[in-house]
Amino acid sequence: MAGAVGRNGYLHVIKDLGMREPYRGSVPIISGELAEDFTLYFAESEQTPSAVGLGVLVNTDDSVIHAGGFIVQIMPGMSDSQLDRLERAVASMPHVTALLDQGETAEGILKFLVGEDVTIHQTVEPIFKCMCSRERVERTLVTIGTADLRSLIDEDGQAEVHCHFCNEKYVFEREELEAIHNRATRD
Repeated sequence: MAGAVGRNGYLHVIKDLGMREPYRGSVPIISGELAEDFTLYFAESEQTPSAVGLGVLVNTDDSVIHAGGFIVQIMPGMSDSQLDRLERAVASMPHVTALLDQGETAEGILKFLVGEDVTIHQTVEPIFKCMCSRERVERTLVTIGTADLRSLIDEDGQAEVHCHFCNEKYVFEREELEAIHNRATRD
């Protein structure tokens, strides 16, 4: 993976926690192996001891055969014996790609890491879903203030906003900006 990622630069993580501004964390890339670099990110940026394992098995035609991974984080109140067992499991775990190629499931990897005494209450298919919308971007434009809105209208005649999460582009023409400006002036 380091050949694709490289060993120079930074790993930037942006999380939308539903607050006014997204959380932003950054660490230098130390190896180019994403699992190692994310482990460093969790330790340094979020101060959360973590183990990260990632794997991608690629076919000769560059299609992905299997891809998966795990993040295990230490929870408050974890006993020393539980931590020792987890550390041994992480150290002895085969590579994620090998496990996936052997047909191992996410549940199987979890049980390998934390033991058989696991109750799975719910499974959720992971999907990417951005929370951005035109209305949310409008609310953000209001927060830049009436003077900056007026400047956008007078100098550019439009505003173009790109979502950093999904890369959606929102374009607001002069008339829309005028309406937003008028609402901001009234509020």
